[in-house]
Amino acid sequence: MYLFSRTARLTQGGRVADKLAGAVELTGLVSKASGLPIGLYGTEFSPALGTIVWSVFVEDLPTLQAAGDAMLADDGVQDFIAAEGESLFADGMDDSLLEVLHGVPDPEREINFVSGIQSAVGPGRLRQGVGLGIELAEKSSAISGETCLFVVAMTGPFGGVGWLTGYPDLVSLQEGQAAIFSDPAMLDLIDGPAAEVFPPQGTTSTIYRRIV
Repeated sequence: MYLFSRTARLTQGGRVADKLAGAVELTGLVSKASGLPIGLYGTEFSPALGTIVWSVFVEDLPTLQAAGDAMLADDGVQDFIAAEGESLFADGMDDSLLEVLHGVPDPEREINFVSGIQSAVGPGRLRQGVGLGIELAEKSSAISGETCLFVVAMTGPFGGVGWLTGYPDLVSLQEGQAAIFSDPAMLDLIDGPAAEVFPPQGTTSTIYRRIV
């Protein structure tokens, strides 16, 4: 399974609510054209204020390619981008393709917040990094009660990895994260093997809030 994301930054000035409404409208057009359930998220309490992310899980890459081709051929999508894109989004957009190595997202579960940790495996540590990444995801899921996905980057800097945990609300995220980072066994794992395999200086945390 793969997770595709497209990230954009809202332009400065004007009403943020109006820009988000435009992003929501575009999400609906893309979902209809592609036939995929595209989700729209915005960063919350995190760096790069005004960042929004479209994302979708797909079983294989041909499905993703077909959806992209359908979007490019759809007049509604292309007309909207041509008319509104420049006023809504600044500095272009970035794509990301991640392969899910551990965990299965539940399409029936309501997810309104996502805690994301992005890191990279140090040189010569790829095999160890994958095994340790899965172990961290399993332990995180057991502690928080929420599924933690372990993903590896198929595009971008080589060796990129990440952990994504979805929560139904902000209280659940707060409680889940507090439990994870107060668990002695988890802290031993983070301070021990993980610190050697995943360089701390390349690790970042982001909270995403679902918009639609």
